[in-house]
Amino acid sequence: MTSRPPQPQGNAAGRARREQILERASEFFAANGFGATSMREIAAACGLTPAGLSHHFPDKATLLLALIKKREQQQVTEFQGMHWTEWARSVERENRA
Repeated sequence: MTSRPPQPQGNAAGRARREQILERASEFFAANGFGATSMREIAAACGLTPAGLSHHFPDKATLLLALIKKREQQQVTEFQGMHWTEWARSVERENRA
């Protein structure tokens, strides 16, 4: 049995907004760390109120999990077909970047 990739949720505008939020959150987490980044900062950077941000991601942990899931999906796509040792080295290099 093969697993199917998750289907995108919401309409195109909502998906685009979620991507924007994920990109900005990734930048803030990379620059300041997860603990030192607030949802209020991320919301402001995206032109949202905190309530608007919570419509897409109810809390910071949910946002972080969405970032991790996105990264894993990118890695699976990028490294598909590689021998497992080559894949492991590539993932390690990518994670260090």
